Amino acid sequence: MRIGAIILAVGVSFAGLTVIHAGGFDFHNPTFDALIVVTLAGLVMMLAAEGAQALMGLIEVVSHILSYTRLVGILLASVILAAVIDQVIWGMLHNGIVWAFVGAVILVFGQVFNLILAVFEPGIQGARLIFVEQFSKFYEGNGRPYAPFSSARVFTKKPAPPAPPAPAAG
Repeated sequence: MRIGAIILAVGVSFAGLTVIHAGGFDFHNPTFDALIVVTLAGLVMMLAAEGAQALMGLIEVVSHILSYTRLVGILLASVILAAVIDQVIWGMLHNGIVWAFVGAVILVFGQVFNLILAVFEPGIQGARLIFVEQFSKFYEGNGRPYAPFSSARVFTKKPAPPAPPAPAAG
């Protein structure tokens, strides 16, 4: 199943890139046709290995591809934001010294903000995909159960339990 899933993922990924490059589905392109055959071969291998249960694996493979595609989209948005900031600043440079100074301030803060977004967002999402999605496939914990740090109280006392309520006067 795993080899079939890998072949399926490669076929879907490269077929998708071919569709993007060609601007649509081009069934007269021999490369696209070969990628469709590779994708179907991966699916057949998955079905042969696990039967109908492999359809759950198909959903999983496609979701992983889409998750990583989202990371590419975030990075592309960061590049576009940087280009927009640069273009706006370039227009401000030709309107006098005051606007050039304002443009320089916007340039610094805008690009620093963009850099922070471009580093942390894909980094966090990529780490999540690796640790949660990928490690769950093969990692088996074999250590001790988690026990938080603790120590005996030395300088403080445990709070006293609450006193029982007083009987109602009656």
